[in-house]
Amino acid sequence: MTIYRFYTGKDNEAHVEVITDPKLIPELQPNVVRGIIQFRYYEKGGFLDFHPAPARRILIVVSGQAEVGLGDGTVVKMVPGDMRIYDDLTGHGHTTRYLESGVTAYLITDGPEGPAKIGR
Repeated sequence: MTIYRFYTGKDNEAHVEVITDPKLIPELQPNVVRGIIQFRYYEKGGFLDFHPAPARRILIVVSGQAEVGLGDGTVVKMVPGDMRIYDDLTGHGHTTRYLESGVTAYLITDGPEGPAKIGR
C-alpha cells in the first residue's frame, strides 16, 4: 500500500507527497475516526477535470485503477490498496482519470464545522 497526500501549495497548485508512516495520519489512529464511509463504483474512461477537494477525504482504491493529475504535469497512478488523502481544498485542484472500472472507499471525516455529510 502506498499513501499519497495531495495538498495545495503556496503557488495555489496541488502537489503530492508520499507518506511512509501511517501513524502520521490522525484518522488512522485507534479510536479516533469519526465520519462517514461511502463506497463508489466508477466506470473505465471517466474523467473529472481540475477541481479541488470539497472537504478533506481519504480514499482507498478497492479495485480498478485511476490516475490523479496535477497542474505541473505530474500523474500519480493509483492501484488497489493505495490510499489517497485529499487536502487540496483550495486552488487549481487535481484531475482524476479512471483507467479501469472499479470501486473506491471514501472516508469523509468530521471537520471543525461538525459531523461529516455525504456529498460531492
